[in-house]
Amino acid sequence: MLLLPGQYTSTTNPQLLHDLLSSSTASLSPSAGFENSSSSPSLPLNLALQPGLAVYSQSLFSGQAGFTQLPSTLVSNSSTPLSASSLALSSSVWVAVSSGSNKRVILWDAVPDITQLPAGSSSALSLLDIQSFACSTPCAASGICSASGTCTCPAGFTGSSCESCATGFFGPACQQCPVGCASCDEGISGTGRCLVPIVTNPPSSCNCLNGNCGSNGQCACNTGWTTADNGTACAKCAPGFFLTSTGDCQGLLYMPYAQDTPKLNQYFSMPTGLYTMRGWHRFLHRL
Repeated sequence: MLLLPGQYTSTTNPQLLHDLLSSSTASLSPSAGFENSSSSPSLPLNLALQPGLAVYSQSLFSGQAGFTQLPSTLVSNSSTPLSASSLALSSSVWVAVSSGSNKRVILWDAVPDITQLPAGSSSALSLLDIQSFACSTPCAASGICSASGTCTCPAGFTGSSCESCATGFFGPACQQCPVGCASCDEGISGTGRCLVPIVTNPPSSCNCLNGNCGSNGQCACNTGWTTADNGTACAKCAPGFFLTSTGDCQGLLYMPYAQDTPKLNQYFSMPTGLYTMRGWHRFLHRL
């Protein structure tokens, strides 16, 4: 006995069907597309077709069965031949089929006998499209409506109906932000202009204040800088450079002659050869 989708309870008629379902020796053999239904004939019994299209080689949903699942991605320009005499659709699903006369027919419900289709539409059927209409708002941007009523959005799109760009995408087509950009002017109305470029090996990655951090993790100091006494790379002026008011290390413009050494020692009041960079800077302006 063939059972159609639906719920069968203790009040199911006719009595013969009720007696069969409640028999201890009864068993169920689900056809294609009904694998998730209960395998036990105990009442109440719920039989439901999985989201998709079931085809049968004979009318009245009998004979050899086949099943086409509702796709989760967009299927375009496809045509699959259907060797069917009857068709069954799951709830909230429609299909588009074509016949040998190139007629396009939209089906919203089961067809127990394809000869019931409009004249010329039952020969050489092919499946063109299958979609769910369970979503309250149609899915935009080629999104796919699932049987549960939610949109599956293509890459770059997001939102309940795929109406927005995901993070890192911009423009009406939701293109990805430029390469080498950590953040761009994103969104449907965004221009894609890079706002935060990705800096390879920033100075902070190897504690390098005034230089560039190499791929080996070593710091290459800018001209005039060297490692400070506390070990911080590029944190003090190198010999022959002085710290300016703008925080840069600038090279000395004046080198004293031998006869200027006593003047230096007298100015700094220090032993010969010992003087600070700040004092040296002031001395130059005083000379």
